[in-house]
Amino acid sequence: MKLGVFAMIPQLNAKVLNGNHQHHQKAKKLIFKSQKSKVKTMLVCFYDSKGIIHHEFVPEGQTVNGSFYLSVLERLWKRICRVRPEY
Repeated sequence: MKLGVFAMIPQLNAKVLNGNHQHHQKAKKLIFKSQKSKVKTMLVCFYDSKGIIHHEFVPEGQTVNGSFYLSVLERLWKRICRVRPEY
């Protein structure tokens, strides 16, 4: 088996070869402004050793309280019965 070698050699500009290039080029001034994230998403995920069983995103503005979590657990139970019937 024959091994190949790939080499990438950059081509130099003629001005650089002649020594006529500028050493000090004006740098562009970058302005970064910090902004709060407009979208925040929460993901509730249930998994086992075989992989993800159920996942769902929490709707915007919804708090994860007892009643919301109970509804998620009910959907999880239906999903487990369908996906992992051996459990």
